[in-house]
Amino acid sequence: MNNQIQQTYARTTSSGSVTASKTLLNVKDMTMANTVQTIATPKPAVVFLRGLDARVARTKAAGMFDEDSRFLELDHAQILAHVQGREDFTRGRDADDVPPLLADVAELASAWVDGWNEAEESVAMAACSGCNDGSGNPCPHHG
Repeated sequence: MNNQIQQTYARTTSSGSVTASKTLLNVKDMTMANTVQTIATPKPAVVFLRGLDARVARTKAAGMFDEDSRFLELDHAQILAHVQGREDFTRGRDADDVPPLLADVAELASAWVDGWNEAEESVAMAACSGCNDGSGNPCPHHG
């Protein structure tokens, strides 16, 4: 890597400017006098895969013969949906934006909504002066 930097520096200082073309790696090159900066363009998140882990865990549970293992896997699927709800809240998604992979399964959709609501409540409690008065107890509204 250090060798590449030295070569780039030698190329740009000897000619004054460099014009670079697009590469195959979806990288945009910005050209300036005596400097070349490479900036990776952000790739959009694949939104339809939200909730895939929970849906896969639920599908695995449906195929299990051992009842205890099936219930554990169903609980695991609900926990994953709950966590996805918390993550979606922190990413700025609305409460009615349930992932399509969870929306058609009532218990997973409910777990997602619970996670979203819990994250919203956590943010409200963190900003509440009554909850943060130093007593360690939440205010009457959040308690």
